[in-house]
Amino acid sequence: MKLMKNVFEVDEQEMKNLRKYSEGLKCDLAIKMKLDDPAGCVCVEDYFPETVTARLGYRHPEIHIVLKGKAEIEYSTTYGYGDWFKKKFVAEPGDAYFMDLGDQVYFKVLSDEVFRHLCIFMPAAPFAARPKPENEP
Repeated sequence: MKLMKNVFEVDEQEMKNLRKYSEGLKCDLAIKMKLDDPAGCVCVEDYFPETVTARLGYRHPEIHIVLKGKAEIEYSTTYGYGDWFKKKFVAEPGDAYFMDLGDQVYFKVLSDEVFRHLCIFMPAAPFAARPKPENEP
């Protein structure tokens, strides 16, 4: 068992310092790992104002809890049944949404502040190894 204290607390300066360009998403992104364990990961992600991401395909189920900002989230999913459904919604603080394995997602930040969400996924992302530092987002 792992206890994470104050999981919703975020150091604003630390998040600014973590801001890096993500080649895969074609945008600036800040990620702060709160828990990085084979059993699961918890992190805080910031997408910055005016961000419109490239398509992101989810390789694992994930839940996001919105902490700050506002974003339009467009997604395509099959719900596991073959036909693709395309939908979108606006997420604001206090909202939570679940993404399933294989969902294809775009984030468009609508607010003048960062769009921040707490990400929870279990088990940890199915990668063979951690990316080399020069390849991390």
